Amino acid sequence: MQSSSLKLTLPIAVCGLLAPQAAWSASANLYIELPRASHRPYVAVWIENASDKSFVANVAAWYDKDKGIARNKQWMGDMRQWWRKTGGLSSTAMDGATGASRSSGVHTIDLTVSRISSTLKPGDYEIVIEAVREHGGYDMMRIPIAWPPKSPQDSTIQGKQELGRVRLSVVP
Repeated sequence: MQSSSLKLTLPIAVCGLLAPQAAWSASANLYIELPRASHRPYVAVWIENASDKSFVANVAAWYDKDKGIARNKQWMGDMRQWWRKTGGLSSTAMDGATGASRSSGVHTIDLTVSRISSTLKPGDYEIVIEAVREHGGYDMMRIPIAWPPKSPQDSTIQGKQELGRVRLSVVP
């Protein structure tokens, strides 16, 4: 009797453990192209609620770590929207999301393995990308995303100065 009881409860327990993961098993990748320039741009990526533009989570902040905090604040403060939403570099929300500035080329951010995918509640969001370059220009772009995705999404937008093509690819 004990063994048949065990045979029934084990599959139920395993299904119970796997069910929540299946609902969040979607993959989402953000591809950011940085054009060739004399200085690497400062880039911030975050998520906002689509309805009221309220801040949800930081995804990435790329800046020149070698220039010191005062110099970084000067240029990162020029990413006005991100700076206002997060309080700039002093924000504890940036732990684990900061990194060195990137050279020209296409850079991938895996939103699935990022800590943000586990914090998103079902709903409509926007991924915001803001970039500024020392002695350069400014770009800010928004890409809508529904989470969790019900169907594949492939959105592409084109930057004007500091960002090239930005693509979001989501697979349920």
